[in-house]
Amino acid sequence: MQSIVFSREVLKLNKKHEAVGFFTPKEVFGDLANYLVDKRKEYILNKQGKPIRKMLAYDISYHQNEDGTYDFTKLVDMRQVDWAEWVTLPIRSYDLVVHTPKLIVRVPRVVMSLMSEDMPETKTNGSLDSYYNLYDGVCQYTKQKIKKSDASRDHIIPRSKGGKDEPSNIVLCHRDVNSQKGDKYNHECGLPEVKPKIPKRLPLKDVLKSDKDVPEWDWFLKTRRKI
Repeated sequence: MQSIVFSREVLKLNKKHEAVGFFTPKEVFGDLANYLVDKRKEYILNKQGKPIRKMLAYDISYHQNEDGTYDFTKLVDMRQVDWAEWVTLPIRSYDLVVHTPKLIVRVPRVVMSLMSEDMPETKTNGSLDSYYNLYDGVCQYTKQKIKKSDASRDHIIPRSKGGKDEPSNIVLCHRDVNSQKGDKYNHECGLPEVKPKIPKRLPLKDVLKSDKDVPEWDWFLKTRRKI
């Protein structure tokens, strides 16, 4: 099923074995197959003098029951393999696969990049829901709890006057208040000055989660399922 190639089915780790995001097989296959190069575009070699791949895949295996099913609570082995070995691995009943003209290749569910130790941070979600939760549903001008259906995002400095569309310039307020304010400054319409809340940015590894049932991911995600 070639749509798998474009679906985020692969958990990527950095060199510190920390989860940095979900990627598509199409995005990771290139790095699995290629080698690290230096600024002169020459291969970077390991201690044995062999070129180092940009990425390694985790071959994770589980106990197979007598009836042929697998027990995902019983880990048998976990090892990193390069692309040359990966394409020779057998296909198991639960594996996702990609078909090429010559091969049927197992989709790795976990890979590790050898190119970076960087850890991305969570990005601000600009949705009304996220601001409603950030301010606990309280209008910052009336200080009253409001229904989500009555809530809106107010730009303290209106965008028409150069105000930025980011948390440092946005508060939650009742939509009627927002409508009355229009594109005026707060002092022009009798509204008090308020201080926006800035959401705390966290390392992505601390909050990354998935609603997919992938046992291999549970070993690396902090928000793992109970296994």
